[in-house]
Amino acid sequence: MEELIGQKVKITLNSISGFVTIIGKVIRSLDQFVLVDTTLGPLYICYNTIKTIQVLGDHHEEK
Repeated sequence: MEELIGQKVKITLNSISGFVTIIGKVIRSLDQFVLVDTTLGPLYICYNTIKTIQVLGDHHEEK
C-alpha cells in the first residue's frame, strides 16, 4: 500500500446494503488502515472492508 501514498484513488467498500465508493487522495498507510483525504475530510479505512482500489490518473497525464 505504500506505493499508493500521494495517489488519487477510488475505493469500493463492501457493505450489507450494497457498495460504497470513496474517492480521495491517500495520505498514509498503516498496519490495519489506510488514511484517505476526501471531500468529507480525512477517513481511516480498514483493509478488511475494501473490495477494490482503483488509481485515478490525471486527465493531462502523459503515457
